[in-house]
This record gives sequence, C-alpha cells and structure tokens, in this order.
Amino acid sequence: MRRDLSRKAVPLIDATAPRGRGPGRSGERRRGVATLWILLSVPGVVIMLVFVTDIANIWLARIEATNALEASALAAVKQWKDAGNTPANRTNSRRAAVAYAAANTVLGQPVMLGLNQNTTSGDVNDNASPQGNVVLGEIRRSGGQTIFDASRSPTSSGNFAVRTQATVPVASLWSDFSGYSFGPYSVSVEAIALFRSGDEPRLVRIDRFEP
Repeated sequence: MRRDLSRKAVPLIDATAPRGRGPGRSGERRRGVATLWILLSVPGVVIMLVFVTDIANIWLARIEATNALEASALAAVKQWKDAGNTPANRTNSRRAAVAYAAANTVLGQPVMLGLNQNTTSGDVNDNASPQGNVVLGEIRRSGGQTIFDASRSPTSSGNFAVRTQATVPVASLWSDFSGYSFGPYSVSVEAIALFRSGDEPRLVRIDRFEP
C-alpha cells in the first residue's frame, strides 16, 4: 500500500516561546491617558464655569439696578414738577427717588440711595454733590448736544430733570469655593428722567453732564 507523501507535516507549537502583548493591554494604556487628560482639564473647566456663571450674575444685577434707577428717576422728576420747584418739594422729590429705588431689588437686595441734599450750600437745586445718588437739574440743548446741567434751575425753561446713579455690590456665586475666593464685584448704573411742560416724564440720554 502506497503512502500519500503530499501531506505536509503540521508544525508543533512551542509552548515555551514568548507571546506578544494582546490588544487588551493597549486599550488599558489608552484609557489611562484619557483619564489623565480628564484630571488635568477639570480645574480649567471649573474656572471657566465660575467665570461664566459670575458674568451672567453680574449682567442680571446690571439689568435689575438699571430698572430700579429708572423707576427712581421717573418718580422723582414727576414729584418735582407736579408739586413745584420749592425747597420742600425738592426734598420730597429726593425722597420719592430713594423710596422707589428701595422698592426694587438687585439680586434680592434693595437698592439704597442717599438724598444728596444740602439746603444751606447755596446750590440752586440743593444738591450736596454733583456725584451724589440723586441730582436735580435742568436739561438743555447747546451746540447740537443734550446737556444735563445740575447748576441751573428748571423753573424758567420748564425742563425738569433728575439723574439717579449708584454703584451696587454684586457677590460672587462662588465667593468661597474650595478655599478660593472670587469677587465681590460691582456695577455702576445711572438713569436720567426729563419732565417738561406739555409732555410726560420720560427717560433720556444725554451727551454731556455739567455739575
């Protein structure tokens, strides 16, 4: 009987030969690198979150403060013109400004204004300072510009004007986060209201302020 010599011998596997690394260990290395990058990026992500949320909080505070001062200026100028330009009514106008500001809140806190009044200073509108919270004056036009003049009485022109201004503190939402302090911040806003004869009280923008 003939033997079939065309068959090839099957090589034996050497159990002692070194084996290569399988795909499992390579995947573990990749996972380790990804974990490291995540850990390194966490502080940056947290800082970015702090700034984004605080900026949004500051923006909200600015909107609320502007609303408060606009209401304050409109109430004050209406009181001033309706009841006449007398020392007592200038006081009442300032009180109206303070009351309407306090009735509004910025991030839950009332807006507090000072009267900014000095009846013995000789100022025609009893302003203690042109930079105070409540400033009475006149709106006039000159050289194509709209000017708020705090040193002029509006009696003759009938252009009664009130400017309210304030700097409001804004606490950070992350004021004490993991031992790090952020803020506080502040926003400065102003509003100017005009009430002239034959018109209604309204908010205006000016080109120049003259103390």
